[in-house]
Amino acid sequence: MSGRLPEAEVTIMMNNLHIRVALAAADTLTQPLRRARETVGALSDSLRETQDSIRSLERQSEAFAAAQTKFDEATRKIAAVQQQLNRLQQAEREGTVLSERQA
Repeated sequence: MSGRLPEAEVTIMMNNLHIRVALAAADTLTQPLRRARETVGALSDSLRETQDSIRSLERQSEAFAAAQTKFDEATRKIAAVQQQLNRLQQAEREGTVLSERQA
């Protein structure tokens, strides 16, 4: 043997080398696209979480508004009762005789 590889073997080795170079180039070219896809996926997840948080805050805000309305209504009723009590106390101080219905 002369130390030289047969021509068919050299051809196979060259083809393998070309394939490896092509695959490495394809990997290098598609790597930024893969990173971009992963980033878009992460952003999509983040957006979904943000939208869920916004919906939750909207529900909480609606519940707070309803509670605030009930609180305001109770405050008005308390003020009306307080005014009535003040009038009755004033009438009592003035010696006005109150009927059972007024008391």
